[in-house]
Amino acid sequence: MNFDKQGEKLERRLTEYYATISTPVPMKLKFVRAIGNLFIIRIKFVAGTTERKILNSLGDAQQTLRLQLLQLHREGMDLFFIASEHNTFDNRLFGILTSPLYPEYTKDMEIPFPMGFNPMRRPVIVDLALHYRWLIGGEGTSGKTTSLKCLIASILWSCSPEQVNFFIIDEPVDLIQFSELPHLACPVIHDIEAGYKAVMRLHIEMKRRFKLKEEHPAEFNRQPNLVCVIDECVSFVTGIGDKQASQSLADTISLLLRMGRHAKIYMVLATQNATLDDMKCDLKPISSRISFKYSRHQDSSAILNESVADKIQEVGGMYFKSRDHSGLMYLKGAKITDDEIEAVCNHIRTKYENTQWDSTHKFTIDLDTTTESIERSPYIKLVVTTQEVEDKLFARIIIWTLERETVSANAVSIAFASDKVGERHAKRLIERLHSFGIIGEANERQPRKVLITCVEDLPDEVRVFLDRYGCTKEGGEPNAPK
Repeated sequence: MNFDKQGEKLERRLTEYYATISTPVPMKLKFVRAIGNLFIIRIKFVAGTTERKILNSLGDAQQTLRLQLLQLHREGMDLFFIASEHNTFDNRLFGILTSPLYPEYTKDMEIPFPMGFNPMRRPVIVDLALHYRWLIGGEGTSGKTTSLKCLIASILWSCSPEQVNFFIIDEPVDLIQFSELPHLACPVIHDIEAGYKAVMRLHIEMKRRFKLKEEHPAEFNRQPNLVCVIDECVSFVTGIGDKQASQSLADTISLLLRMGRHAKIYMVLATQNATLDDMKCDLKPISSRISFKYSRHQDSSAILNESVADKIQEVGGMYFKSRDHSGLMYLKGAKITDDEIEAVCNHIRTKYENTQWDSTHKFTIDLDTTTESIERSPYIKLVVTTQEVEDKLFARIIIWTLERETVSANAVSIAFASDKVGERHAKRLIERLHSFGIIGEANERQPRKVLITCVEDLPDEVRVFLDRYGCTKEGGEPNAPK
């Protein structure tokens, strides 16, 4: 196979495509080399070329040219197309952690976090001690929760409980496998009231450490790093029915985001719901941001301040933005299976049961005796968020779709009229079905073909999503349209 000829042909096809779209993007391309089944093509800017213009048509170019992979990749001042007709490769987290080169990559890092792979399929690893404030967004089954699992598993793998303690607020109960580990300050928290207490306790610890740092710096240096992971942070903050308690929680999180790093406290916030204004938190200090797939460009803008995440084509694809590099970095997120998580957790439990380690400085939270208590009523009142209502509806629509040969926005609108699904809403739901590979491409005004007809053939992430909302092929919600 002559890769040079293939690369030069792809160079011409990309040039022609961008020259003939409705808003042409002039550029000069030069095929550089092939690495395996990857073709690397340098982009030379001319008058009228902008990275934004190229990115805006990237998804359409990938589909038109029938490529499994087409992404932009920046190396310093140079910008490249990375393209492939076959995009299969091993993106497991364990492929990074067990690499002989991993110790060399991370020798100067306090808290390594392997996020995934760039389009050149090189692992991208960052240090949480330098990237100390995180916002991770993405709609259901896009890869957000897998990213959190990889982050926590990486901490367990790379750091001892003397180096890092963390606590997890996990209202969706997606991270329950990480319970009862020596690194944890308290059991994984699934309750809003307990989460409130834990955040307030962390605030007190921050103030204690500030004083310690000033009066006894050597003792401060012996304190472990603290990583606070809050999944579905919007639901967590808005789930407190009382406005005063909710605002107190939002203000405390804002303070931890702004000042926590000076006390070796690092915040990781994750959400499906991109209406971040509902949190009433000051998120401006967050400089490290990840967005997985969103169907609407407005949601992408809320996470990244840029409208790009709606153009992501693959599950696990994400855009990463930080102060340490210019522009956006596209990555294929690392993945980890439940069996691999269980293996890591069992190994860690066994290791520290049989190993002497210094727990003198370990940070712990006793949720039963903490003084930052609040009355269960009326302050803690669970509410159903807009995103939860939307996801529950979408779960029912998935089951409804599996029983059909074709679907359309009009059919969804009629079948779910009692749920007040209008035409625009139905179109968004159709696009979401398409993004998960359940239905095919749009074909003029014809209904879309249903590609998957049984639950067993759905991606694992979608089946987990259905289980969360109690929907199965055999027994979806009783009021689902027939």
